[in-house]
Amino acid sequence: DSPDIKILLLEKTARLGGTIQTECHQDSIFEYGPSGFLEKEEMVELVKELGLEGALVTANPETRQKFLLINDRLHSIPTGITSLWQFQPLSLSDKGRIVLEVFIQRGDHPEETVYEFGQRRFGEGFSKVFLDPLVTGIYAGDVHRLNMKSAFPRIYEMEQRYGSLLKGLIKRPARHLHDLAGGPSRGFSKERLVSFKKGMSQLMEAFYARYPEHIRLNQEVRAIHVTGDQFLVHTQAGDHRADCLFLCTPAYAASRIIQSFNPGLSSLLNKIEYAPVAVVGLVYRKDPSARIPNGFGYLVPSSEKKEVLGVLFESQIFPGRSAPQHIVFRVMLGGTRYPPILAKTKEELVALAKEEIQARLGIKDEAVFVLTKLWLKAIPQYNSQDLPVRATIQKELLNLKGFHIVSNLSFNISARG
Repeated sequence: DSPDIKILLLEKTARLGGTIQTECHQDSIFEYGPSGFLEKEEMVELVKELGLEGALVTANPETRQKFLLINDRLHSIPTGITSLWQFQPLSLSDKGRIVLEVFIQRGDHPEETVYEFGQRRFGEGFSKVFLDPLVTGIYAGDVHRLNMKSAFPRIYEMEQRYGSLLKGLIKRPARHLHDLAGGPSRGFSKERLVSFKKGMSQLMEAFYARYPEHIRLNQEVRAIHVTGDQFLVHTQAGDHRADCLFLCTPAYAASRIIQSFNPGLSSLLNKIEYAPVAVVGLVYRKDPSARIPNGFGYLVPSSEKKEVLGVLFESQIFPGRSAPQHIVFRVMLGGTRYPPILAKTKEELVALAKEEIQARLGIKDEAVFVLTKLWLKAIPQYNSQDLPVRATIQKELLNLKGFHIVSNLSFNISARG
């Protein structure tokens, strides 16, 4: 802390957290948004600062295993060369093509899509079977449109550094092929997946309790103006002056806020595409006849032609997420592959989710509790065709001293000062 610096956080709603939303029902804990985070140094320091070390829970090691739904059957995602060779959805020629990756020259096209990157390095089979559902699980996006360098910078940088991803994996033996196929780290990482005993909202509640004098709830920012060397922030509760401003909202919200301040930048921000996602939580009684494998959950490639993007086995991932007699699932639907999800009613969403669980996992009983949330604009897209837009936004920001955009945009942008 510095006596010369005063920090004020303005929050639109009556609670902190944005998409971090935890729902507790009887003995079940359900997340509408992120369910955990990687145990990186910065987050560890924040947890200590908030006194939450004792509230941390670590993901069950068995849930490192993830699955793909291909031809209506669950397949374990390979975690090494042996399991890759036994992976049935890939043909013998597909597997041989993967091995030849060590002979492929590094790419020199930063605008390459994820699909193009995978096809060039590992072959078309690899892109269809692995990269397509990976993009689905992380971005709810289109593997043919998502930009590789922007969406998966660690993997892109590994190719640039080693010339080959397989060579990079050999030189970094703690990493596995599983990370290529879609770990929660979006790349190569050894950090543990952790959360809190009462869910992710526990973090935001502790944050507010620790810094109440720096936080103003129910203060929606309606406009920003510049007066001299300062920013004037207008809210329905009053105005605030700031020397330095950090805008921590989605691109579409930032666009509205800065409309009068910078119409050009506002227009650019409004061009950022977001994928819609519906989240359905289902609580069932444990069924001995059910076919639920030990693991994190499964992803659904676009080739399956389903509204469902994937299913997480929530009560298997973190301890204490349900009563002993219950099991909790999170079903995700929609994404860029299925925009009509926006027109579905709550009842239709629940019906689709239940149908998937019953058909795939063999659960016969009716759900004992249901939760739903439709995120109209859930995840920003790192599409290759938007690279010029992001570059122009970056250029615009360089001329705005003290003004920063640091949120869930599909790129990291910040101004000088």
